Amino acid sequence: MSTRSGTAIGHVSRVVTVGIRELGPTVSLLSSAALIDGGTEVVLQIGEIAVPDAVLRRAFAVHWRHGGPGVVKGVARLADDMRAALSAGLQPEPRTE
Repeated sequence: MSTRSGTAIGHVSRVVTVGIRELGPTVSLLSSAALIDGGTEVVLQIGEIAVPDAVLRRAFAVHWRHGGPGVVKGVARLADDMRAALSAGLQPEPRTE
């Protein structure tokens, strides 16, 4: 097995934290009962902590919404929306060289 960046196998160099701030279906009744805006919403707070000095390197929020006008959704799709929010939020940063 090879190592990356000179670290030993099994050595932890960073810890990623994920906090769920909001998760659930949403429904908004607009000016008329016929005008419904709904869907599911996920809000995550993500942080990257450097080990062993426990310094917070990055922190950001991911706000994922899936739905829109005329949409009413239940909780059955929350797992899929949570996966999509995590996938979108944990994409690697583009390199600038």
